[in-house]
Amino acid sequence: MRERSSWKAQPKKYSAGNGPKRFAMKLYKLSLVIHQPSEETEDRYMAEVPALPGCRAWGDTPTEVMENLQSVAAGFIDSYSASGDPLPPEVALMSTEVTDTDVPSEFTVAV
Repeated sequence: MRERSSWKAQPKKYSAGNGPKRFAMKLYKLSLVIHQPSEETEDRYMAEVPALPGCRAWGDTPTEVMENLQSVAAGFIDSYSASGDPLPPEVALMSTEVTDTDVPSEFTVAV
């Protein structure tokens, strides 16, 4: 088992007056745990985000499990928003809002 972090973008469009539509997104830096393949994980990699109970994904490779978890975590965050429920505090505290005028200074690559 090892712990890593992942960023997830949630784009949202907005209009600045009569000007062109711009976008803003929130990035979430979430801690995760990756479990090695075992009988318990159906001989596949399993990753989970402890701050989002039930947020788990499986994959045949570490890269695949990270890609799958990215999608599942985005779905969890979207479902909180759609239902009007607040995000768990440890998730909300790890968010950063970015607009199309911001220039990113770093990014995460999963290999």
